[in-house]
Amino acid sequence: MQAGVFLGVFDPPDEYRRDPHNFLVQGVAPDGVERVQVLIDNRRNLTVDVKDNVFSVAADKPIHIKRLLRD
Repeated sequence: MQAGVFLGVFDPPDEYRRDPHNFLVQGVAPDGVERVQVLIDNRRNLTVDVKDNVFSVAADKPIHIKRLLRD
């Protein structure tokens, strides 16, 4: 695997929340990837550890995968 596989889901707006919310991104990273850099709500950079080629990120705002980090 060269690039990884990522899946993202969220809850759509409802009668209590006007915007999409409860974002979740889970992914399978290629061998050698130790961490994943993500951007939450186009404002907050976060680095998430990869364990056994798998990672997960949850936030109440949109999540963007920026890069896979190898050591």
